[in-house]
Amino acid sequence: MINNLYIGTIQGYTAQQRAEAISEELLRISIPIAEQGAASSRVFEVVIHPTTQEAVLIADYDYQIFVHPDNDLTDLIALFPDLSEIEKNGLINYIQGRQLFFFGAIVPSDATLLTNEEMAANGWFEQE
Repeated sequence: MINNLYIGTIQGYTAQQRAEAISEELLRISIPIAEQGAASSRVFEVVIHPTTQEAVLIADYDYQIFVHPDNDLTDLIALFPDLSEIEKNGLINYIQGRQLFFFGAIVPSDATLLTNEEMAANGWFEQE
């Protein structure tokens, strides 16, 4: 199931930087940085609003993320400063306790999802 997951700004990150960082950190769960070499890629596409600079991850909730035993979740957790310590620890334990998981299982319950219709109505897509 594809969802448009709204990503807001946090201290030190624009919405675009944060969305890109989240997508990169999701990849690092499977492929630790030492094994990535010079390649840099992301799990999900990032869409930026043309005027407000807000960001959305075009996220597949059924996307399977394999968990490498040498993963480091520090940077991913830091990208969600509003999570409580209990939620952060639960997320870490959930991910590290599995060999793989579906992305949708780790999306915070208070995440903002936007439909394509809402995005179109609010100017997310450039008019042709």
